[in-house]
Amino acid sequence: MSQTKHVAATLAVVAAATFAFGCGSSDDDSSSTSTAGTAAASSTTGGDTGGVDLAKYQAVVDQAMKGPTEWEGPTEPVTPPKDIKLAIITCASVLQGCSDPAKAAAQAAKDLGWQATVYDGKGDPATQNKLVTQAVNSGADAILTFSIDPSFIKSGLAAAKAKGIPVGSSAQGVAAADDGFAFDVGANWEEVGNIQGNWIVADSQGKAVFQPMIDKEYASVVASAEKAIDVVKSCSTCEVKDPEEFVGANVGNGLGSRVVGLLRRDPKVDYLLATYDPAAADVAAAVNNAGMSSKVKVIGQIGLSQNFALIRDGKGQAADVAFDQTYTGYATVDQLIRYLTKKPLIKSDKTTDERYIYGENVPMKLITAENAPPEGEAYNAPVDAVGHYRELWGLSGS
Repeated sequence: MSQTKHVAATLAVVAAATFAFGCGSSDDDSSSTSTAGTAAASSTTGGDTGGVDLAKYQAVVDQAMKGPTEWEGPTEPVTPPKDIKLAIITCASVLQGCSDPAKAAAQAAKDLGWQATVYDGKGDPATQNKLVTQAVNSGADAILTFSIDPSFIKSGLAAAKAKGIPVGSSAQGVAAADDGFAFDVGANWEEVGNIQGNWIVADSQGKAVFQPMIDKEYASVVASAEKAIDVVKSCSTCEVKDPEEFVGANVGNGLGSRVVGLLRRDPKVDYLLATYDPAAADVAAAVNNAGMSSKVKVIGQIGLSQNFALIRDGKGQAADVAFDQTYTGYATVDQLIRYLTKKPLIKSDKTTDERYIYGENVPMKLITAENAPPEGEAYNAPVDAVGHYRELWGLSGS
């Protein structure tokens, strides 16, 4: 895949989503969006649901819509090292999903008095690999990568290892021992899929005709999609279609029209998992412009502001699993501090899966029209992540 095309495509998605707000379907579409909060609210079985226990799906949805309200991160203080030269490499600065936590990590480094340099990977594997090598050669004490596949930076990781420079990762959903990273911090991607699948069943009242989509370039996406599929399959009165595969280069470059064509060929489909938010925005805008948003509901993951706008306005996308990106950035630096000072890395008490165990319980929340953040705002858990991490690091104030 051309990652450079992926970046350009994502920019096109933003334009497409903006166009959809002004040129979407009728008012009936925007007013017809329902949320899981009303689905199966008073019924657990019966009717034509074939005895499916909707209450168990709804319970997952209700909890996910609340999100965490208390601090679930580390409690063990740690003394940060001084005078660290840190290189931070994003997948692409124009992609909010990897640039926002990177910005938070840079702020955390500034809080610590470290020298941090942020590099733009520009959505290009060759550039990303070159930047890791450049950071090694420029004397970095540590490197953090955000949303960069380890297979893209193999020679850079080897160069870092040869010089004893740790490389930490964020948002890959891979086991550290398998990929050359010291750790990976991010969401529990299987739990993301669990939330998505339960929402589909509950919102449809056990009648979903579900079309999953998967971009197999990313281990995190595969894990969440496969879990969502398993959950919906557990609903005996739901129907799950074979996954539709795509790649990042398709986003903003024909993906939306391709999905609309699929929906016209199979008009029974009423729920779409469009995996990550740039793809979800592309698909939702196309669904809306095709006049299908009163029937087809799109769900995504990450929690980008453009997707929240689509949800608020009922323009194709109906739900999203959002992550606290500020928390993610600070948690990534927290694990790095512990690694550099030879302290035990923080392990989650919610999973034993090596892919997610160092995630420091990154907060997630299911977003629908009922609880979407105000315009322009991202999802931030009500736990004062910055204040908690500063306190753990022995810094005053928040």
